[in-house]
Order: sequence, then structure tokens, then C-alpha cells
Amino acid sequence: MKIKFLIFTFIIISGCIYKKNISMDELEKNEQTYLKLKQNYVSCSGRGEVQAEGILPWKLKFKYISQRDSSFIQVMDILGRKSVLIWLTADSLMAWSMIENKKYSHYQMINDFPFLNNFSPSDITKILWGVKPDSLNKSISQLNYSFKYKSLNNKNNFLTSAILSNRKHNQSLIINFHDREHNHQSVDLNARWRLIQS
Repeated sequence: MKIKFLIFTFIIISGCIYKKNISMDELEKNEQTYLKLKQNYVSCSGRGEVQAEGILPWKLKFKYISQRDSSFIQVMDILGRKSVLIWLTADSLMAWSMIENKKYSHYQMINDFPFLNNFSPSDITKILWGVKPDSLNKSISQLNYSFKYKSLNNKNNFLTSAILSNRKHNQSLIINFHDREHNHQSVDLNARWRLIQS
């Protein structure tokens, strides 16, 4: 009798703690919309890693802060030093290479990274918030992309990986997010903007 009771208890407990494997379709259905996130949160911050594959492969870490339609990205070199600062607004992008002490306009960035021609600055901000941009076609100008979703910090499922591949130039860019926090507090992006403007 005790053995039957223990088996029955084990089955009940196992059923309560069983974690369902979620398919990719379900993850995308559960994806939070950008508008809903902006209604519930004021800012977003996180960190991750960007990796290029192709003729000149490289891998760098980054941190970011985003509020409304503006984002600030800080890219670190392999030694952990700030190497590039990127400022995004709804329709513009500016970068400052701290190593070269050189600023790059949106147009110059598109010339150096042609895939940016297919993503608006607001698309990049949506990716930072964990949402797939809604204005993308599956294949544009030899560019293929895919997105992966999972839960970070035991929260809802959000975009955690973006893979952009350019078949014409045999190049790929992989962006992985390791941490993301949606916050109710505002952040002072003006201080970071003044840093780039100086």
C-alpha cells in the first residue's frame, strides 16, 4: 500500500513540475509586440555578442540601453575596452570608433555594412527589445535572415538570436543576446548622446 501511495505521489509531483517543450511556432505566437512592450515598459537594457563569419571573421561583445525609439550600443573589443559607440533614433544611425577616433554617418555605415540597407534603425531597436521587425521580407537583395526565440531570466519568450546571411558576399552576421531587462525606469540617453557629439 505504501509503495502504491509513493508511486502515485511521484506521478502527481512529476506532472506538476514537468516543463513542456515549446515549438518554434509557439514561441513566435507568444512573442511580445513592440507596441505592447513600450506600453508596459519605459526602457530596455542588455548585453550580447555579435559575430561575423566569412572572409574576415570576428567576434565582439556589446551592451545596450534603449528607450522609446532611441538606442545606444556600446561595442567592446576582445580585451573588454569600449571600441565603438552606436546611436540609433527612429530614422538615423551614427557610430563613433573610439580606437580610430572617427565618426561614421548612417550612409557610411551602410557602405561598410550593406545589410544595414535592409534594416531601418527602428528595426534594430525592435531587435534590441526582443521583437522581430514586422517590415522585413524573407529574402531581400541576396540577404537571408532567421530569428530564434527563448526565455531569458525566466521571463517571456523574446528574440534572442538574429542570423543575417549575404549569399552574394559569402558573409554572415550572428547576433546573440545573453541578457535583457525590460525596465519601468527611464534612462538618461542624453548623456550618451553628448558623449558621441563631443
